[in-house]
Amino acid sequence: MDVLIVFLLLIIGAMIAGAAVYVPRELRKGGSSPMALEPGGTNLDPLRVALEARYEAEVERLRAESQRVIGDVETELGRLRETLRTSAHEQESQIVRLRERYAEVDGQTTQALEQALRDLRSHHDAELGRLREAIGAAIAAIAARQRSVEDARGAARRAEAIGELYRRLTKLETTFVSVTNPVLLPGEPFVLPPELSAEALRWEPWKEVGDATFAFAETFAQHRLEFDDATCRDLTAFIREVRGLLTRSIYPNLQAAATNPETRAALRKALDQLGAEIPRAREGLERAYREQDGER
Repeated sequence: MDVLIVFLLLIIGAMIAGAAVYVPRELRKGGSSPMALEPGGTNLDPLRVALEARYEAEVERLRAESQRVIGDVETELGRLRETLRTSAHEQESQIVRLRERYAEVDGQTTQALEQALRDLRSHHDAELGRLREAIGAAIAAIAARQRSVEDARGAARRAEAIGELYRRLTKLETTFVSVTNPVLLPGEPFVLPPELSAEALRWEPWKEVGDATFAFAETFAQHRLEFDDATCRDLTAFIREVRGLLTRSIYPNLQAAATNPETRAALRKALDQLGAEIPRAREGLERAYREQDGER
């Protein structure tokens, strides 16, 4: 717009400069004519009048042209102002729309970020939950394997303890049967003979029975923790019963049993009881061994 105004002003200045050059030139032309040099100067007035009329007409024309140009300039300026006003209004509207769009996009972006954060947090929580479950399962599996290993070791120790105690009990039974009824084969039910042999009434053979009983009790004491509660109670009762029979009823009656019928009867009763207790103890050990073998 500034370039157009400058251009119009240059046109107006050129027109005025042209008029200023044209009028003096015409005046010089009139002053140098032969008629103006004649004495008396009678032909100068009409010429002056013509020149002035021509000058005024030219000035009027230039004024009208200038007014027309100025009007065009003002019209163009008005159009430019209106254009600028319209453009400014459109720019303001565009700025408002841009602001609204920015606010909308900013709100959408904020919502999207919040949703993304929620999704990420939910994903992390799910992953942590799965990780906890996996770790818990792994720990449970490790604990189960450890328990299995410990159970296997405990079962092996228990089986070894049962086997050793069973051998001790077999030794006790063999020693007892060899003293009281040596004709019985291993595994046969214990039965006292009608008459006790002289060997059965001597102290030395019964010392071996006592040693075998002590060895059985010592082995049980060493492996007591390997047995279940019921087996422990049964074996404890068996050892207490054997000890009582040996110390109260068998050892004190050995010498007098040969000559005293009542003492011999008490001795036979004690021997029958001891012969019945040993198979019961053996059955308890066999039952404990079978139960353990079934668990494995």
